[in-house]
Amino acid sequence: MKIALFSDTYFPIVNGISVSVSLLASELRKKGHDVTIFTHDHDLAHPEKGVIRFKGFRPPKRSLQEFRIGRVTKQKIKKVMEEHFDIIHCHTELTIGRLGKKVAEISKTPFVYTYHTMYEDYVHYISKYFKNLTRKFVIFYSVRFANASAYLIAPTDKVASKFRGYGYQGDLEVIPTGIDLEQFKQSSLDKTKLQEIKEAFAKPFPHGLFVGRVSHEKNIEALLKTIKDCKEEKHPWHLTVIGDGPARASLEAYVKTHQLEDNVFFAGMIKPSEIAYYYQIADFFVSFSTTETQGLTYIEAMAADLPVIAQSDQHLKAWIKEGESGFLIDSVESFKVLLKRIIEEPTLLTDLKPSEMELLQPLSALTYATSIEALYQKVIASKKVR
Repeated sequence: MKIALFSDTYFPIVNGISVSVSLLASELRKKGHDVTIFTHDHDLAHPEKGVIRFKGFRPPKRSLQEFRIGRVTKQKIKKVMEEHFDIIHCHTELTIGRLGKKVAEISKTPFVYTYHTMYEDYVHYISKYFKNLTRKFVIFYSVRFANASAYLIAPTDKVASKFRGYGYQGDLEVIPTGIDLEQFKQSSLDKTKLQEIKEAFAKPFPHGLFVGRVSHEKNIEALLKTIKDCKEEKHPWHLTVIGDGPARASLEAYVKTHQLEDNVFFAGMIKPSEIAYYYQIADFFVSFSTTETQGLTYIEAMAADLPVIAQSDQHLKAWIKEGESGFLIDSVESFKVLLKRIIEEPTLLTDLKPSEMELLQPLSALTYATSIEALYQKVIASKKVR
């Protein structure tokens, strides 16, 4: 098949969508398909085979400066249509996604749409004063976009249920986004480099790790407040934050104000090709976020044999099993109680082997690509074009 993937976010922007798109393209190419990624240009981007970038510009909102947006133009449509794709897969409903949708309509090419982001949790980036109105609009727009597609792909049952709740009645398939499980195993890493990184980021037990966008919806401030409380209660723990984002400056200010510099370290962005090393520096992965559509970093952590402590959420209950892969907590207080237990009995963490759990296998990159490939073939065979 000749396949087009459309995404507003792609490397050098590092997030779940860019990683997902890159992984899908790589696995589909291994299967012999011709895959082209369409995305925005970026100041830090490098030429990459199979990736076509269109000029974009920074959004006016400071908190969105890492992203790019752009207009759908006749020149862009013409450029895409020169390739004569068999199927179009939109990983966004925004500007590049609109381009893919427009090309699909004009060329009568079937297209599918993956709903990656729970936009109702992010409307504060658009407007602080009209959140309810903005929320209604993004839901209406997302459903309208999905209605134009042949199939909606949801990464979890949680997302599928939410979208059905929005009023979407079209065809839908739940396909979890996969990861390269082997990449995160310690046996796959260079021993010398791993030791150097471990020594550079060493912290006393218990040492937690957060990986992701440093933004307010990730609820990192609650983690910092917990560190402050635990330090005052004489059972301190440590946290390394991997990633960057609009909340970093305010969170660093909080750390400085409350004299938590010895407990919290902001490492910034890490290259996707090296991130597997950093899952080996800590004793557990931790997140209080409730806005994840799937939580790929949680899966990466488990693949790296790093136990996960997370805010209880519908889709996480299938993967995070107490005493096997980690713990789900329902409040800051329950997390503090758990920390005390872990300090008193470290084997609660050290005995866990999340990577050995069979439930991780359906989340492999190969399984993901195979499921997507099957859906493409079904859509093309049915000649389903809206």
